[in-house]
Amino acid sequence: MQAFVDSSSKAMVSSGARVIKATHLAHSRLLDPTNPLLGNDLDRVVTDHHSGTRSITQDEAASFLASSSLCHAIDGWIYLAHAVDSFLKGDKGISVHLAYYSELRGAMSFLSSEGIATLNHHHICVTNTGQVNKFNNYKGTHNFAWEALDKYILSNNKQPKDDILRVFSYQGKNFQEWLKAIPNSSSIMADQVIKVWLRQWSFDVNLFKSDKDLRNEVSYRPRKLSENTVFDIGEALRKLSSFWYLLEPSNSERFRMLDQHLLKKFIKKIHGHIEVSLGRTVDFETLLEDTFSTLRLTLSPSQRSFFTSISDHDLFVSAGNTVIDPVKGINPISIIARSTLLLRLAITYSSNNLINAGVTRAELNFFLNNIGINNGFWQNNSMPTDLTELWNVIGESIASIDSWLGGRTVDASLSELNSELSFDISHYKQMSRASFWGTNF
Repeated sequence: MQAFVDSSSKAMVSSGARVIKATHLAHSRLLDPTNPLLGNDLDRVVTDHHSGTRSITQDEAASFLASSSLCHAIDGWIYLAHAVDSFLKGDKGISVHLAYYSELRGAMSFLSSEGIATLNHHHICVTNTGQVNKFNNYKGTHNFAWEALDKYILSNNKQPKDDILRVFSYQGKNFQEWLKAIPNSSSIMADQVIKVWLRQWSFDVNLFKSDKDLRNEVSYRPRKLSENTVFDIGEALRKLSSFWYLLEPSNSERFRMLDQHLLKKFIKKIHGHIEVSLGRTVDFETLLEDTFSTLRLTLSPSQRSFFTSISDHDLFVSAGNTVIDPVKGINPISIIARSTLLLRLAITYSSNNLINAGVTRAELNFFLNNIGINNGFWQNNSMPTDLTELWNVIGESIASIDSWLGGRTVDASLSELNSELSFDISHYKQMSRASFWGTNF
């Protein structure tokens, strides 16, 4: 597996994006309809390729990877929205099931962007020379996705820092620029931080990879026999609202608040690595001041307070909760949190492949428009010019729900919520909206 992962090429995915730009978008499609990887029997397609019966060409594999990375990311956000919907209906088992699959899709999207296609039982990658390699061992999707991601994290040949760090930004500077501005930092330190994040955010892909009993428990077993208590809808809404606030977009930075929290964690981790590297204590506030100064940014009192605070946002606290309660089982909110973080990376990482190839929003409208219509975000011919406008109804819904919760003297019930705030809650569940502004188009 390690050799297979190490042979994969992100550069070839970029080449595939250029094929999409040059050949397919003018025909309102992402792939040639004759591409064999669009078929249903993918195991047969890969076997035929391996035997020489019908080879998968470099362009077919590369364009498939470039397009499927974006599709997996969007599908992941859609799964996440359904997980939230189930959670707010009290269906914890279904929520866990859907949240896990949203996380799995995030992992598959990331692997696709790196040149690795997670298929059925036979999987492929494309190499720097354009060769389409088959993974020789027979592995199912769950096992393969985690093991491939794990080998990517462990790889000495994969240096994800540059492209991944450019996904996140704060105050007009991406994290690659922030890294260079931190005194005594190094790219090796950044690699260590990023790989830890990938492992943390994909925790459940590892947990579920081969544990069919666990998957079956949340997917098929009569959970109501052991889990039939009324859950706290007020607490659920407060947590989800806190998640939502971090996803609020701005025109210049599509996940400004979330990326600000990630930058705080990033600088603190780099600071720790610097102290180990130098073998001495480094004053964090001085390092922070020097970093802002190098970027010609002013460190305001509120920013100083934020970056030096030891407190952590609910999203990261929930994402860090990997304990499985022996009675209550897996907490859906924790998987939702981890999936949110992984999908934040996946949606921009995958869309950047197309953006860097020169793909414009206008060229991709045929694709995004149909997804928006099918998810009820807009009607025919009314796609927003600015995709960040999709936040507006969410912001209003959060405010209405927060006000409703704050004005109560007794515990909230799901029946009252749906009766009194049906319009707001129907939009509030639509976390897949974030996938649209996350594309950066």
